Amino acid sequence: MDGDVKIKATRTAQQARWKERLVVGALLGAALFLLEAGIGQVALGRDAACRESAAAVRLGSPDTMCLPEIGLAATRSLAYGPGGRLFPEAPPAVAWITSAVLYAALGSACAQLTPSRAIGTFVSINAVVVGAVAFFTYISRYITF
Repeated sequence: MDGDVKIKATRTAQQARWKERLVVGALLGAALFLLEAGIGQVALGRDAACRESAAAVRLGSPDTMCLPEIGLAATRSLAYGPGGRLFPEAPPAVAWITSAVLYAALGSACAQLTPSRAIGTFVSINAVVVGAVAFFTYISRYITF
């Protein structure tokens, strides 16, 4: 009888740790996306100001003075995430919420790994997602899907 109680206590403790890891991973994933989105929004604001000042002064093409097209696509990818690519006509809040939920799901899935593998896996997948969204944002100007 004591063995059954110990097994149930061990299972309960393992389930509690698993749930804690899910929640912590989800919160860290969403927080990382929101941090990236904030950095991307600041960069987009600076680029918009650069383009306005370049147009006002007429020093040349804003494309040569400010962010190039691929840099602008990468910055938009950071600022809006995959939600911005999935819902391009929606308000930014929809893109942020969608992307935060996607990153939270990714974070909770990665949190089930060992800590070093979880961080490496999450950062690698994040880099691939940002790169893919930037690529599709860039080529969408030339190719319609």
